[in-house]
Amino acid sequence: MRRGPRDASSVSRFLEALRLGQVDVVRRMIYRDPSLANARSSLSPHATSLMISATSNQSLKNTLTLRC
Repeated sequence: MRRGPRDASSVSRFLEALRLGQVDVVRRMIYRDPSLANARSSLSPHATSLMISATSNQSLKNTLTLRC
């Protein structure tokens, strides 16, 4: 089930999960609200480039690349 529009607290939780490298949390949050993939931090207002692999290969499954 997907949620409605994002709010400031969901963006904060998303950016914190990214910072802590919580890949599964980030995936679930993006699934619920795809617009979070474009979330920006007030500390780093540049566009965030995010790539999460969607593969069954375990070595690639937890790949998270974040460029701020």
